[in-house]
Amino acid sequence: EKNLEAMDAALPKDEGAIAAAANLGIAHGIWLDSVRARISFINPNSQALATQIQEKVVSDAEASKAAAAASPINPAAQGAAVGGVATDDCAKLMKRIGNIIGMSSSVDDKIAQLHGIGTDAQRQISKEQDSIASLKSKLGIQ
Repeated sequence: EKNLEAMDAALPKDEGAIAAAANLGIAHGIWLDSVRARISFINPNSQALATQIQEKVVSDAEASKAAAAASPINPAAQGAAVGGVATDDCAKLMKRIGNIIGMSSSVDDKIAQLHGIGTDAQRQISKEQDSIASLKSKLGIQ
């Protein structure tokens, strides 16, 4: 009986997930198939199963603009890294981030790993700022 209550409570959330996917234009995905399967198991007559999702087509310019807006990297720091050794480190970290995102682990695990990368980056930034301040004081620059 508790299982049935849980399924009844989950149905509106699953239907909301279908509606959200339709609003965002996400027509395909493993999680979407999973939600549809769960809805069809709980209520095969649900109108959410009949929802036709129009896939959103994103141009390369829109995708790069969205990625830049979502990037936690400070544009000034990113520009400074382009000419130096940090470029290799940045490329490695970006590849690592891509690997984490592509993993099949839980979202919480991914967030924890990405948070760890962010913490390490903040620590490195602080270390670099201290080095810059030290060099400036040696040179008498404020």
